[in-house]
Amino acid sequence: MRIIRGQKMGGDMLNDYGKSLFKPWLSVQNVVLVLAGIFVAGLAIRIYSLNSSEIASWVQAFGSIAAIWGAFAISNGQVKRAQQEKRDEAKQRFAACYAVVQSAAEHCNSLKVMISQNPPPQVFTMSWDSVLGEMLQASLSSLRQIPAHELGSYEVVVAYQAITGSMAKILGLVADFKARQAFVDAEAGYLFGEMYTQCSLVAFRWEKFKQESGFSEPEES
Repeated sequence: MRIIRGQKMGGDMLNDYGKSLFKPWLSVQNVVLVLAGIFVAGLAIRIYSLNSSEIASWVQAFGSIAAIWGAFAISNGQVKRAQQEKRDEAKQRFAACYAVVQSAAEHCNSLKVMISQNPPPQVFTMSWDSVLGEMLQASLSSLRQIPAHELGSYEVVVAYQAITGSMAKILGLVADFKARQAFVDAEAGYLFGEMYTQCSLVAFRWEKFKQESGFSEPEES
């Protein structure tokens, strides 16, 4: 049963592939062209009174031409399909990169909202150690794995690099201040101000990234 089922599935796949190859030929224009060719061939035979050997020679010649044209059509169709597959793969790769940059921008926005409320240094430290720090570190790691040369335009690459730089700056600021073991009010104010600036830069560059990429986000169902 398994062998028969496998053969049946293989036959279905072959039929589907064959249909994909011959589908471009099954058009009204091609059918009309074939009928016109048959009519012209029959008319020529009647007018020039061709014998069987001459008819065979002409049929062979037309068959050779048709075979060459068919091989070209199949090859051209395969090339077009391969090119379309490459375009689809490139779109999928960019969609993944877009999601990484979007996630980083959203995490920075969450940080911006929190520090805009000017939390006590202890509260900020607890939030950073429990959630924010890991989220931003993971976002930065993902950003650094994106191949910048595949992002497309110059503007998109610049926006991506600016976002990555601001993320690294934020993490560096926090690491520096945490290494001091204690926050004073002036240091906390400076830290929050610098992080707020970097988060604002990320938001600005994210808008540029979206605008220049021209990527359409999938609609939520």
